[in-house]
Amino acid sequence: MKMPIDGPLPRSRKRFQGVVVPLATPATPDGGLDTAAHEQLVDRQAAAGVDGVLVLGTMGEGPSVPRSLRARAVRAAVNAASGRIQVHAGIGDNALEDALVQAREARKAGADAVVAFPPSYFPAAADALAAFFGRLLDQVELPLLLYNIPATTHISIPLEVLEILAGHPRLAGVKDSENSVPRQQALFQRLGGSSDFSILVGTTPLMASGLEAGADGVVPSVGNLLPEECRRFMDAARLQDWAEVAAGAARLAAAAAHFQQGRDIGQAIAALKALMASQGLCNPHPFPPLLELAPEEQARISLAWSDWRQAAA
Repeated sequence: MKMPIDGPLPRSRKRFQGVVVPLATPATPDGGLDTAAHEQLVDRQAAAGVDGVLVLGTMGEGPSVPRSLRARAVRAAVNAASGRIQVHAGIGDNALEDALVQAREARKAGADAVVAFPPSYFPAAADALAAFFGRLLDQVELPLLLYNIPATTHISIPLEVLEILAGHPRLAGVKDSENSVPRQQALFQRLGGSSDFSILVGTTPLMASGLEAGADGVVPSVGNLLPEECRRFMDAARLQDWAEVAAGAARLAAAAAHFQQGRDIGQAIAALKALMASQGLCNPHPFPPLLELAPEEQARISLAWSDWRQAAA
């Protein structure tokens, strides 16, 4: 008999697992950090029972958030989390030392882990990426997850790089947001099942298949809107209720389509913030160079979202 899913289930023994929501970063109209809204977003996620938040990731516009605000954003998230959920801090830079500075600031702010995307200005072969990440791992003071997201960096971290680095005492795993079934299958074949290497799926279409294949968790952008639904989705996977996982994945994909469908990542972030603004969660302003949606487009997607929510109730 299946257990009822009416609350978060016990976590696995892995430190980094479950639902880690890539949190949007609330901006003020003049491009500052809306600290109060940021803390309220984190508190909302903790109350929903997710396992953690990723601050300054892609959906958090990490590379576009002014460096003077990044440590403040991490510190505000840690304060709001108050030990209830983990806080992962996005870092990464084309300059190794700048990535290390961000990692040190994240540690001082109290983050549980850092998440590093690859340097992307110059094309880098596997040996260069392995060397860069190796030097980063040797010097960071927090567990580090590598962040593979070629849609923005235009670099796919080769699996051989992950294999070279696997076993480093600071490497905690990978957040993989490459929408490729063959890569996902190969990732689990080569690195799945490790007791000290977490695999987090960061692309909506592959979350269900990833969890069934043995992923440790998911990083769903739609969690900004539906954190409780994401937690229930993960609970179904913990129960190995794969029919409910498939149904939950379909619901989350339908929800995500309201801000993702027909848009590139930058446009999707602006649309997500518009939807969050319609729910009173934050302002609709993205950080430059992204542009806020036109008022009529904000109204259109807000109405479509409300209609969908009513129909799904």
